[in-house]
Amino acid sequence: MYKNFLKSISFKIAMLFVLLTVSIIILIGTFMVNSTDAFYHDDFKNIINQVFSDDLSNQLTALTQNGESPQTVYDTVFAYSTQLGIDAFRNIYLLDGKSGTVINNLSSDINKNAAVERSENILAAMNGKKGTSVTTSASYMDYAYPLLNGDDVEYIVYIKDTKEETNTILKKIFNIMWQALLLGMAISLLFSILLSKTITAPIDSLTVKAKSIAGGDFDTTLDVKSDDEIGVLTDTFNEMAQELKS
Repeated sequence: MYKNFLKSISFKIAMLFVLLTVSIIILIGTFMVNSTDAFYHDDFKNIINQVFSDDLSNQLTALTQNGESPQTVYDTVFAYSTQLGIDAFRNIYLLDGKSGTVINNLSSDINKNAAVERSENILAAMNGKKGTSVTTSASYMDYAYPLLNGDDVEYIVYIKDTKEETNTILKKIFNIMWQALLLGMAISLLFSILLSKTITAPIDSLTVKAKSIAGGDFDTTLDVKSDDEIGVLTDTFNEMAQELKS
């Protein structure tokens, strides 16, 4: 009986509904996740580029060329912390331009003793170029701005976002997607059962009638309950029975 059910129209309709529902939800969920991830990366890059305008760039360049202390340079950048969105997940660092290491003892630095790995952007800044590359597959977002004193890179203003806030939102989207997937599968199964019954019930009646005709009973007629293809088939079957009886 189990094998017969797997071959039945009801099972095929149910699987078709489930696969269609799963495909649509996965497609929509993937689009939402990718769009959200791309939005946060673009937003990070746009905010940093806006803050590091000509005004701030000129201030930092003047401070570096005048030989101001690292603390003064750092404090100048940190004054823009609100615009930069600095919080527990996004921090400002001042790096040594030659070694790329964090300059310690900066009182405003949230993680002043934290080590920073040499990212692609830091390496670009050490060569005198702005490191603005943002990769969605990376575990963090960063930005490196070189401060030149002559031809030498004196300092690097480095901003790093751990993406914890973004990852939290993406996890919520995944949870919503799984809940929608389970609910969608349940609803699709329910609809597929109701739909399959409207299709298979007339077919079952035709099967019983066909067996009766095969046994010589031509008097039983089936009620035509619809005007669709199954209704036309039922009506044709009744006419055939009458013709065979004649």
